[in-house]
Amino acid sequence: MRYRFYSNSKKLCSRILVIMIILINVFCHQLPVNAAMTLTAKPAKPNGDTEVSLQWSHVNGAKYYTITRILDGNEEQIAFIDVNTSPNYTSYTDKGPEGDGTNPGGLLPGTTYLYRLDAYKSIQDLNDNNALESCTGSVTTEEMKKPSIVSAKYNVNDRKINLRWNNNSKAVNASEIRITYAGNTDIYQVDGTATSYSIDVNNIPYDTPVKCEVVSKNSLNNIASRPSEAASVIIAPSVSVNASVTDGKATISWGSYAYISSFQLERSKFSTSSGSWGQWQVIKPQLQAGTSSTTDTLPEAGTYRYRLNAKAESSFEGYMDTGTVNKPGAPTNLSCKITGTNSIDISWDNNINNPSRLLLQRKKYGDSGYSTVAELSGSATSYRDTFELVHNTTYYYRLVAYENENNMEISSECSIKTVPPAAPSMLSLTVESSSIRLNWKNNAPSDQEFSFRIERKIDNGAYVQLATVDSDKTTYLDEDNIYSGHTYSYRVCAFNPIGDSAYTNEVSTTTEAITAPNFLEVTAKSSTELELNWGYPENISVRTVIERKKGVDGVWAIITSTSLSSNVTRYVDSGLSPNTQYFYRVRAVSPSNSNVYSKPYPDNDTGIGAYTKLGTITLYGFASAFNEINLFWTGIDNVTEYVIERKSASGNFSSVATITSGTRSWQDKNLVPNAQYTYRVLAKSATNESAYSNELTIANSYLDAPSNLTTSTVGDGVIELKWIDNAIDETGFEIWRSVGTSDYADWSLYATVGQNAQSYKDTNVQPGIQYNYRVRAYSVGDVYSAYSNTSSIGIGILNAPSNLKYEVISDTKITLTWKDNSNDETGFVVERKIGADGTWTEISTLKANTTSYTLSGLNAYTQYFFRIKAYSYKYNSDSYSNEIEVSTGIPKSPSNLELKAESSSRIKLVWTDNSTNEQGFIVERMGGGSQNYKVIAYVDADVTTYTDTGLNPGTRYYYRVKAYNKSGTSSASLANTYTKSAVTFKDINSVPWAVEAIEDLASRGVINGKGDNNFKPNDTITRAEFVCIIVRALGLQTTPADSFVDVKPGKWYYNELMSAKAMGITTGDSSNRFYPDEPITREDIAVILVRAGKAVGKPFNGHSNSVLEKFHDKNLISPYAIASVASLHGEGVINGKSGNMLAPKDKATRAEAAVMIHRVIDRW
Repeated sequence: MRYRFYSNSKKLCSRILVIMIILINVFCHQLPVNAAMTLTAKPAKPNGDTEVSLQWSHVNGAKYYTITRILDGNEEQIAFIDVNTSPNYTSYTDKGPEGDGTNPGGLLPGTTYLYRLDAYKSIQDLNDNNALESCTGSVTTEEMKKPSIVSAKYNVNDRKINLRWNNNSKAVNASEIRITYAGNTDIYQVDGTATSYSIDVNNIPYDTPVKCEVVSKNSLNNIASRPSEAASVIIAPSVSVNASVTDGKATISWGSYAYISSFQLERSKFSTSSGSWGQWQVIKPQLQAGTSSTTDTLPEAGTYRYRLNAKAESSFEGYMDTGTVNKPGAPTNLSCKITGTNSIDISWDNNINNPSRLLLQRKKYGDSGYSTVAELSGSATSYRDTFELVHNTTYYYRLVAYENENNMEISSECSIKTVPPAAPSMLSLTVESSSIRLNWKNNAPSDQEFSFRIERKIDNGAYVQLATVDSDKTTYLDEDNIYSGHTYSYRVCAFNPIGDSAYTNEVSTTTEAITAPNFLEVTAKSSTELELNWGYPENISVRTVIERKKGVDGVWAIITSTSLSSNVTRYVDSGLSPNTQYFYRVRAVSPSNSNVYSKPYPDNDTGIGAYTKLGTITLYGFASAFNEINLFWTGIDNVTEYVIERKSASGNFSSVATITSGTRSWQDKNLVPNAQYTYRVLAKSATNESAYSNELTIANSYLDAPSNLTTSTVGDGVIELKWIDNAIDETGFEIWRSVGTSDYADWSLYATVGQNAQSYKDTNVQPGIQYNYRVRAYSVGDVYSAYSNTSSIGIGILNAPSNLKYEVISDTKITLTWKDNSNDETGFVVERKIGADGTWTEISTLKANTTSYTLSGLNAYTQYFFRIKAYSYKYNSDSYSNEIEVSTGIPKSPSNLELKAESSSRIKLVWTDNSTNEQGFIVERMGGGSQNYKVIAYVDADVTTYTDTGLNPGTRYYYRVKAYNKSGTSSASLANTYTKSAVTFKDINSVPWAVEAIEDLASRGVINGKGDNNFKPNDTITRAEFVCIIVRALGLQTTPADSFVDVKPGKWYYNELMSAKAMGITTGDSSNRFYPDEPITREDIAVILVRAGKAVGKPFNGHSNSVLEKFHDKNLISPYAIASVASLHGEGVINGKSGNMLAPKDKATRAEAAVMIHRVIDRW
């Protein structure tokens, strides 16, 4: 109710008069009101504070209605209703005056309005104010609707609270922000209809809870709503975040930060190609409370940065970032060459992502380690190492991409031996009238720098150097004073700064020319073979070598490993490429020296060329229904025409048709029924022709072809074919298959199935390949039908969409988003099923490159599953994204929250999960000096327990647990309890690292002192004492059913040791002795703890024994304990002592045992 107070007596009198008139009208019926017409006025939903709903009964004969609003004695006609044109002429919603720049419009909240309804027969009666009937009704609008806060977040960067809210009243033209903290309330006025505001809170101390409220106001009429529901934030300090890299793993640390679980860790990588930072990626979405660091294995070399970014669902925003860190990337393809008597050149390819400097290191064979010889920039790609080389010594080089001793990456090594190069071989000579050409083979590796030296001797003289050539040359023409009547001998060696290689074979010859061949013919035999024929003058008999090159620009090479025998003048060169030009030369071999040749025929660089035939043609065919045979064949590139030949009765083939290359089919008509015909096809180009196709015999008998062939995937690696059998008397069906997308795929007969078959499953398929199928019927006597249609299908050709996720818009509406990983899909299909056992149905087809879809009409609390299918018409292929489960609607509240104080610093929470669609649970705590709830943990869906640690002894704590999902957060389940009182000892300050563990276990009753309030932390602990503590801590007591030889009933530890033995936690030696009173070693503690974890169903993660490599005494660990010690060290339960010593056989102290047990319990 809105109340007004007036000081003007005239106004007061007029108000009283209006009220009296209303009372007379309502109670005394003095106005001409027809009792049959009544007016009902009530606040209109959902805007009941600014709108009024009016309804009335119709008056017979009424053609028009007017509605008058009366406020403070002022009357205003607000509606004229024509019965003939208004479909709803017995109702009206009064939305109040129109708004303007300062007045929001609408009715006033909390205000009483009087309405009069007048009915008229005609316009004339309306003008004469002659109402057929009249009635009135009054209503009070609802109080001004309070706003609702959408989010309240504290920005850790600029120390501001950023509020967003919804104005739920149309009467709002201003808002009031109230923040309450530490007994203070600050008020901020916001003009207009704004729904967000930022508040500078530099004056509020860190760690202070702040309650935020919003009040909606209508400042023109001095109206205000009740405050919104409060939202709480905490003024959290920012922290310094540091990052470092060791062995490719980054450690990100932030120290002690009470709010770390409200942040996620993100990483960005600098792009060397674009010169800018890449997008931030979430790498640790959940950071556990109480942690001060985490690690990240870097995926590749480069420069990275990290930040702690506030989670979207937390009450914080902003981020805290690190500086940059580098992961070095070692170079690749390291090579080295000897370039002088005192220098080696090293070259390499850089890792494009490497941000670090390079250290070039060298060692020689026998050295224990590398030494750095140069420090280079990360962009260097070569270096000359100058020093005094030792002959016959192997030098090794490597490059280190280096940041520091803990952060580097080492390349693979290269090596080179300071020896002369490998000797060349296979020296041969070609003799001409006044010159001799030398050819030899280079056998030295490419990483050696060297040259060849050619030496010659004449007759019985000494060898002298004739010339030197570079290592890339393997031929030399000697034209230096070649005369008849002399014998010339040659040899070649390789040399480098280290020395000379051995010589090649020596080859001698005279200047008498060897008779060369005088003709050569090359003809094509097939698409892969050429036939050579040659001869000599006067039909002399000599041996021959053949040289070949591929194409005009090819390189000549001898293709016969040894010279062909005398009298051989024909050779078939096989294994060639179809429709390819090859060139040939032939030489005679000296009768006296197989390394001396004649000049070639032809004596030029061109040779005799010929093309291999065009590719192979495969011919198919079938008889049609009209005494016709249809032929078709696979095509060949670069063909101008096809010649079709048919065998006559005499058995000879003759041409029956020549067609252009654009056609690969032909029809032979007017044939004799049931006769057999045989065909073959030849392809021709402007310069070449193919070999004949296969000969195909077809009986002119008709079979109806199968039709409607379809293909589909029916499982991993299975393609199912289905067709319609249209033949009447077939023997069976042939399945033909090809692979790839070519229009002229290489078809082959793949399988046959029996009569009347209409399906086939192909299990011999591979992912990433398109398969094409066609089917034809066959019968005895070479009778075939036409082929069916071709059906193609791809297996895994399309890259599947990924990262499918959703956002909730309302209880009935969501938006799906995904990543498009393909660049040639036809489109996407959105598929849905209802319930886990539902059937997938297509609900929408989307165009290519779409990455989101919004759908409505969902039912809250219904379990839906969605997936996205990418499909391609081109490949008849599809692939699916991940499946996601979706359920809208705010989850139901958890209930029955129970608290159990486990120790002086731990409380265990257990609750009932009443929802099936929660994303997880939010655990909040108040107490321990805090007067407001704050989030302490987020736990996953279906989890119903949480243990809160690090609490104060004997302190009351309040908890509430809420379920949440993308639709919102449920109401909370509440409970409170006290932690147990602290149990401490006066002598434990000497082991500060163990105080928390000792006090916690003592408050649980798990571990006791040793009299006079002392714990004796440095005393050893016996095997029996340790096992008893474990059994009591884990609640493993059972009925004793067995015993050790040295553990007798009646001993204080008997029950616990027997319980441990029954559960496999303890075992005896070969004599069934346990030695309960002997001190326990650190390695035996590890073994017992690992067994205890298995016994309670919470086994430790296994870790490689390599985690122990850093300990100098790792070899002292007993074989039976190695796996257990590695596991517990990897899990952070057992650590080393000073100086990288693990001390596995040291007797454990009571303090050490307490810490290890406490770490295990904390883990569980």
